[in-house]
Amino acid sequence: MIQDIAPHVFNNQYKNKKPAPNNIVMYYQRDTVLMRRDEYGAPVFPRFCDLTEKNSLQEVSKWESAGDIYENSTYLFSVDDEEFFLIEQLPETMIIPEGFAMEKISDLVNRDDHYPQFVAVTGRQLCDWYMDRRYCGRCGRPLKKDLKERMLYCECGQIEYPKISPVVIVAVVNGGRLLLSRYAGRAYKKYSLIAGFCEIGEPVEDTVRREVMEEVGLRVKNIRFYKSQPWSFSNSVLMGFFCELDGSDKITVDTTELAEAEWILREEIPLEEQTGNSLTEEMIRLFQEGKDPFKQV
Repeated sequence: MIQDIAPHVFNNQYKNKKPAPNNIVMYYQRDTVLMRRDEYGAPVFPRFCDLTEKNSLQEVSKWESAGDIYENSTYLFSVDDEEFFLIEQLPETMIIPEGFAMEKISDLVNRDDHYPQFVAVTGRQLCDWYMDRRYCGRCGRPLKKDLKERMLYCECGQIEYPKISPVVIVAVVNGGRLLLSRYAGRAYKKYSLIAGFCEIGEPVEDTVRREVMEEVGLRVKNIRFYKSQPWSFSNSVLMGFFCELDGSDKITVDTTELAEAEWILREEIPLEEQTGNSLTEEMIRLFQEGKDPFKQV
């Protein structure tokens, strides 16, 4: 899955520090990230020296000096010995070094190496949080960055931590059949599992029951937790569950959420191209290979 970047080691512990010239810059514009491709086509993110050395010969104002680029950065995380920093905005007159450009994060998908996309999307999650939390939602004052942890605070006492929303991914099993669906009105057209956000005051097991009932009109039992996954694309943590059909297998599709839903035999599940990124793909594959907890021998 996307977070599986071994042998690399991800460390999200916050540090109150400023970057060195060799540290990596993460700069975003919506769903794109500043990067280049090496001779093998692999993504390479810029370092501070790539930006500041290129612009050191330009006539720029004090705000646009190399020193301010360093000063206005925010520590994100480390991978192995590499430290990553966020720059929310580049000076308008800054010249992007030759070879670097804004590329879509979704184009970084690589089944064999999740590292570039994981780094890019996790950094963007934090970038969005910082940009969306400039002011206190209670009193309107500017929020300040805490020096000890990744937290924003206001003089009125309000505090903000990075947004993480819990989501359930549900594989509904009916003997040798699996419930598969396709989303309505989305670019993603592959088969998927039932999914939905947890509501306030709702145990995740109840979210499983509610989402299945709302989307396909079915009851489930024997809910079993499988695995979780951070999913920065939607500021979420995904929680995967397998469960069994309880009662009638008649499907009633909520067409506002799904284009279709159907029971498919284990051996008839289509072999769609896999990215290796998602919990959904892994759970479908487990059922397909007969490794789900409800396999009937």
